[in-house]
Amino acid sequence: MNKKIIGVITYQPKKREHYKLIRTVTTKECPWLYRTFKIGEIVYRYFGYTYKLIGEHGSAFSKDVDIPPFFELPNDAVSIVI
Repeated sequence: MNKKIIGVITYQPKKREHYKLIRTVTTKECPWLYRTFKIGEIVYRYFGYTYKLIGEHGSAFSKDVDIPPFFELPNDAVSIVI
């Protein structure tokens, strides 16, 4: 399996899951986001370490496949692309 080393953190990607936003998520709704994510954008499920920062109604995502930085999006804002 492919290992990636980022700083001193080593992890192994589990699988490539990509999701499409089914609604817009704004920084007003989620103040921890660095920008607004618009409907139709593709994001990738993040399987690296999240340090227990993700809430029960969200999941960790990144803009690239399993590469930090990660961010939390609400589960009801995304749909898996098959």
